[in-house]
Amino acid sequence: MPIRFCTPRRCLSFATLIFLLAQSTKQANNVVPWVIALVIAVLVLFGGALLVRKWMLRGDISPGDEGLLESMRRMRDEGKLSDEEYQQARKQMIGKAAERMKTSDKSAATLDAAKTRSHNRKPNAPGGKA
Repeated sequence: MPIRFCTPRRCLSFATLIFLLAQSTKQANNVVPWVIALVIAVLVLFGGALLVRKWMLRGDISPGDEGLLESMRRMRDEGKLSDEEYQQARKQMIGKAAERMKTSDKSAATLDAAKTRSHNRKPNAPGGKA
């Protein structure tokens, strides 16, 4: 599908717009630099958008950082933490994670139920009678 530029009076395709620009200047050579400049500007903007996206999505955790469980495992292996302390802390972490998942599952189930109820409702009949 060709690209179209519309005004209140008429629509022009991209090729027609370029042709009219060339005709209005009486030299096709004047249009070529503007088209090249437009292409370069689009590429620069696209590259800038990619850089901003990469910057926004970068992780705050560096590759050298490790999780809490990994650091506890390392401390246990080094003898700084006993096996009993490690197991107790591990069970607490697993319990908290399981509770968070149950809470998020309940929230998701409540949201799904609300969506289902709203989709199953019949619209009111004209005059306000159901």
